[in-house]
Amino acid sequence: IAAFTGWLLQESGWQVGDPEDPTRRIPVRPGHVCILFRRFVSWRRDVTRDYARGLEIRGVPHVLMGSRSFHQREEVETLRVALSAIERPDDELSVYATLRGSLFWVRDSLLLRFRDRYRSLHPFRPRPRDLHADLEPVAETLEILARLHRRRNRRPIAETLSRLLALTRAHAGFALRPAGRQVLANVQRVCDLARAFETGGGGSFRAFVEQLERLARRRTGAGVQVSEEGVDGVHLMTVHNAKGLEFPVVILADMTARLSPVRPDKFVDSSRNLAAFNLMGCAPWELLDHQEGEGARDRAEGVRLAYVAATRARDLLVVPGLGTGPRPGSRPEWLAPLQKALYPLRSDWARAEPAPGCPTFGSRSLLQRPKGRIEPCIHPGLHRPETGDHPLVWWDPELLDLTVRPNFGLQRERILADDEKGRAGQEGLARYRQWREGRRSALGSGSRPTLQVLTVTGEPSPGDPPERPSVGLETHPIPDSRPSGPRFGTLVHTLLRDIRLDAGEPEIRKLARLHGRILGVTNPERRFAIQAVRSALDHSLLKRARAAPKRHREFPFVLTVEEDRLLEGTVDLVFQEEGRWIVVDFKTDVHLKPDDPGYRRQVQWYVYGLKQITGQPAEGWLLGI
Repeated sequence: IAAFTGWLLQESGWQVGDPEDPTRRIPVRPGHVCILFRRFVSWRRDVTRDYARGLEIRGVPHVLMGSRSFHQREEVETLRVALSAIERPDDELSVYATLRGSLFWVRDSLLLRFRDRYRSLHPFRPRPRDLHADLEPVAETLEILARLHRRRNRRPIAETLSRLLALTRAHAGFALRPAGRQVLANVQRVCDLARAFETGGGGSFRAFVEQLERLARRRTGAGVQVSEEGVDGVHLMTVHNAKGLEFPVVILADMTARLSPVRPDKFVDSSRNLAAFNLMGCAPWELLDHQEGEGARDRAEGVRLAYVAATRARDLLVVPGLGTGPRPGSRPEWLAPLQKALYPLRSDWARAEPAPGCPTFGSRSLLQRPKGRIEPCIHPGLHRPETGDHPLVWWDPELLDLTVRPNFGLQRERILADDEKGRAGQEGLARYRQWREGRRSALGSGSRPTLQVLTVTGEPSPGDPPERPSVGLETHPIPDSRPSGPRFGTLVHTLLRDIRLDAGEPEIRKLARLHGRILGVTNPERRFAIQAVRSALDHSLLKRARAAPKRHREFPFVLTVEEDRLLEGTVDLVFQEEGRWIVVDFKTDVHLKPDDPGYRRQVQWYVYGLKQITGQPAEGWLLGI
């Protein structure tokens, strides 16, 4: 089946109907082909494994839909052993398997020398002082396992797994394997299992490792299904998963699977709420009494399943069969319902016609007869079936390449191969350098902000404004014993922001208690803040603001200083008086000096900004309270 699939995709040149436009013919692609199975597991053996390997060695991309041997996949076993080594650093066998496995790939000779010289492969063993340069890879990999072990319970399990894959650059190695898409999907599935384990209330990293080990011992568990739209690979799935789907080419596999169980294994009577099952080879009387009826029901279900499998094909249905005719017996295979549509009359076995679009066939449709037996064989070619008038072609297996040797090494050697003159290597290196420079330039330009936001009081300083008007200074007598600092200043500014400009003493005290609790101020701070606010409300500037037609407190503004620089600021109080804006900035410093350059520059920027925004004149004041 794998050899025929390879011939179909790589040599036949056949065309199928476009799934989006059946009137148009397009060359057959891997995504057009589906191999259907009656079962995935037989006697705890993965039936699909040999089919997948046959496709891999022929370079046919494929996706496995819901395999039951997920935990026996090599990449999943690799990750499970590595997680076990991270959780149990004293398990020297797991540590050795991780270092020797495909994640780190440390040579046996280095591991043997390291173990012989230092007597241990424990990740927490101190780094030897006399470590030879050849043994550096062993020490470095052990340090990686130690770091992952220390942080395993302080970060999500999936993050530990992702760090392991990133440190070993495992994704690239997995992608270059045969069926790399499926391998990467299985790796991602392990990460998804880790996230689901934690979301479901998983206890610890060790509990997740133990769960993976339990699942591996069961030898069951559905694998990842890579079925997203546009995946161009031969689909391998069961007939149950294929219900409701159609493919241009369908190949039925595993011809020895039984049509139905030899003996019924269950009997269900819903009227009596009864379910009877076989258990350890023993059957209850209810099942034995209804064995004949249940057997007929199982056989009918097998026929329906064969019908579903055969009707999944739109253009071509490929069914395995014996060139010497169907085998008689009491246990029919699952493809037995299709036999009348597959075999011509026995008198017509030798009357084969040339099949259009097919190569020149030989005289036998059976590659090897049973030893010591000579039986007539259907001649390869175009036939008419015993039942129906559909075209039927029996294939010549000698035309298929069945001698392809498996390559267990890198299947993408052409990616790394060089030509004789080294041009491909030089061109590839030049393209890589160009990509690296482009990436560096993109990261550099992306890390630079397109706009630099400055604040009047922050760093870096915006410098002096283009216009530097004079700034007035008004102060009240302030006792030296009054509290100071950011908390006191925040309380005073908050009160002046929220208080009515004509508020009395009771309202000031009530608002001071509220904000004092929020800010956690002391009683002396609250008392002096009330005095400062009362004296500010009595000042002539705030009396003028109270009578102004327009006024704003904690007024924010944004000013474009240059093309890529913005200036932000917040004015404590601004009001309009006779077409002129008055800017007031409150200061709670005990010793306020009128020549302070920082305060003066701050108010000058406020005045300049209001002029630019409103187009009206403005003046600034510093009010010490």
